[in-house]
Amino acid sequence: MTALFLVSCSGAEGGGAGSGGQATGASRSADASPGADADRTAEPVPTEPEPIGKNAFAAGKCVTADSAATTSEGYRETPCTDADAVAEVLVRGESSAYESARCPAEAAHADLAIVLTLPVDDSGQKQYAPVCLRNLTAPHPGAPGAGGGPNIIKGDCLQERRGANPTGGGIGTYGYEVACGDDTMSGRPFHEVIAVLPYYGGVVDTKSCPKRTEVQFSDGGPSIQCAVRL
Repeated sequence: MTALFLVSCSGAEGGGAGSGGQATGASRSADASPGADADRTAEPVPTEPEPIGKNAFAAGKCVTADSAATTSEGYRETPCTDADAVAEVLVRGESSAYESARCPAEAAHADLAIVLTLPVDDSGQKQYAPVCLRNLTAPHPGAPGAGGGPNIIKGDCLQERRGANPTGGGIGTYGYEVACGDDTMSGRPFHEVIAVLPYYGGVVDTKSCPKRTEVQFSDGGPSIQCAVRL
């Protein structure tokens, strides 16, 4: 699920803006005979995971779940022909000092985004890189209207909620992604996204939204979502 900040509301046909989303444990055993001290097995020493290389998790590679892969959020590479392969890498994003799990436009339909924890750079700053994954088989929560995935895309549906935004940013009104086909009281959508605009440097021309836009949402990052009421 993804949450968005409410940016503005307008009347039908567009208009003025209004105010506004295993650890595994080692066991210790004792085998003692009468009059003898018990022999104890030593606990294994934890090993550090191997650093993630520059070419790891490249586009076209596949992954499988592995709880020991702590620097890649529980996933490791595996051949795509492996029966354990669960998803394909669509894109590995650029390294950054920020832990951002958003996907670029070319991978907006990703089902999941994980963040790699990389070695520190020359300045001593730890680096991170987002990896966008698509499931090898259904379901595909990142598909339009399916109610999941790391990005909000055209065809997705939103609820308008008020409170602490799950993605951070304090208290306010925000859009929360739900499945378009959910007809339950708690999951029923209020809005449908009809366009997504780039949002760079905190500036966006909201007039670029289609004329029938009634509500605009922001994910606090690279895009603005233009939506209509359902």
